Amino acid sequence: SQVTLHEGITTIGKFAFQNCSSLRSITLPEGVTTIEGGAFYNCDLRDISLPQSLTIVNDAIQLLVNGPWYGAFANNPHLTTIVIPNNVTHIGSYAFSGCHSLKNIVLNDNLLTLGTGIFNDCFAMESITFPKNITAIPATAFHECYALSEVNLPEGLISIGEMAFAYCSSLKTVQLPKTVTSLYRSFATSGVVEMDIPEGVAILELTFDGCSKLKKVTL
Repeated sequence: SQVTLHEGITTIGKFAFQNCSSLRSITLPEGVTTIEGGAFYNCDLRDISLPQSLTIVNDAIQLLVNGPWYGAFANNPHLTTIVIPNNVTHIGSYAFSGCHSLKNIVLNDNLLTLGTGIFNDCFAMESITFPKNITAIPATAFHECYALSEVNLPEGLISIGEMAFAYCSSLKTVQLPKTVTSLYRSFATSGVVEMDIPEGVAILELTFDGCSKLKKVTL
């Protein structure tokens, strides 16, 4: 149930520990710089310590057209905490999708980009603070994060992707930065009650589709 990897490893390859359903804890050595898609897909990790040498968690892998996306840590249902080391600049698509118990997430200040569906179906997540250099929140990033009630968006954010916060039923209010330029289905079927839309933001199709609790929008 516990694995310790020794020094000298620089990459955790695609599907390296996929479907290791008894894997509870893993220690990655300093020197690891890359974790590939599917590396820890569908394990049962409870504890993972990422090394400071890590620079990238790569995008998910899709093996079949319309098939599932295999994110690096996706479908670890009992993982509760993840701390992203300071040298990581990109977290790939669906990296933590389906981590239903993930509640404590610390993103470093050097992150530049996040992948599609990164925290999709993280039911226990209650809050998220974005690093200052993030300019885009990708599509379905927080789709079906039902407990998400607090979102801190950075000034400099330009785009919020399609269905980024869809079905976030606990999300009542969001303070949009003045730098945001457009919204497209971004908050569909969410719990948003009110929102101030900065001047110049283009509200595109279906942005608030299905928001049955929405009472006030200030333009």
